[in-house]
Amino acid sequence: MKKPAFLPYSFTFVQKLSMRYAILLPLFLILYLSSTAQDKLKLGVAFYNAENLFDTIDNPNINDEEYLPSSKLKWGGIRYARKIKNISMVIDSMNKEFKSYPALMGFCEIENQTVLEDVIKVSGFDDKTYKAIASSGSDKRGIQVGLVYNSKVLKYLSKEELIVNNTKATEAYLTRNVLVIYFQAKKETLVVFINHWPSRREGEVESQKKRVYAASKVREKIIAIHTNSSATKFLVMGDFNDHPSDKSIFETLGAFRESPIINNPFFQLDSMGQGSHYYESTWKVLDQIMISANLNKSIGGLKYIPSSALIFKRTFLLFQNKDGIPKPNRTYSGQNYHGGFSDHMPVYLEIGE
Repeated sequence: MKKPAFLPYSFTFVQKLSMRYAILLPLFLILYLSSTAQDKLKLGVAFYNAENLFDTIDNPNINDEEYLPSSKLKWGGIRYARKIKNISMVIDSMNKEFKSYPALMGFCEIENQTVLEDVIKVSGFDDKTYKAIASSGSDKRGIQVGLVYNSKVLKYLSKEELIVNNTKATEAYLTRNVLVIYFQAKKETLVVFINHWPSRREGEVESQKKRVYAASKVREKIIAIHTNSSATKFLVMGDFNDHPSDKSIFETLGAFRESPIINNPFFQLDSMGQGSHYYESTWKVLDQIMISANLNKSIGGLKYIPSSALIFKRTFLLFQNKDGIPKPNRTYSGQNYHGGFSDHMPVYLEIGE
């Protein structure tokens, strides 16, 4: 039988070609699905009180004399370099455990943006894509808050600082500004608040009104953002020097597990007896990352990944005292240098599509 003129290839060749595509098709499908999955955002979010991360250069505009080479603490280049390396170790450990570096990492007790840039250089953060931002508030010791972020996935829009000093208070005081940063994540707006509220140094009850006032100013800003655009999503992170159930957070800020505007995933961790800070033989959650309700119940776009909130309390961040009790491995206790990390544990959660 004469072969049809319109068939330039043998039937056997066509069979082989069909079989080859049959084999390759699943591979193409896997590669396509993989690339689609990679397009979906998954962002690690962390916060860390770095405990007095000062550089070694005297700034005449602030009271940083305690952290200079000539001070009693002998804060010179070697100790500074070790501190940067220790903080970098925390960040690199997060990458190893969570399979990626945090896309957003807030800090408090830093002196300036330069120290965060040093952290980026020494850690596994890609210094071409990770950027640092720091506040410039009025704290008399020059302690600021700041943020390191991945500019590949988060487009920086703008920043502002909330002044949370109550000028009408009977006793005037200065405290850290709240840093507010606006990002674009794909087509969504994400607003990040970095907080370091007034300490309890003068007593919990005596200092409570300062933290309540700070909470009221943050709440006002959140309500204004929410009123202007209910689709905007936000993160409120920091060392609040209060626990999730305390008045400043639970009542004034209005952050609890299922509140209509601000949800606090760390409320449950505190009720379970976990903690990011050790004081008077007790672990308590002073460091938290709160989320807008539309991150917790989002149908589309960015949303909180359930049960991802945790306190990054790892063995290398602790030491055992003479009674065998694990406590934070600090840089100093008083004037005694230990070369440790911080008196706080980092906190972490994930958001994604």
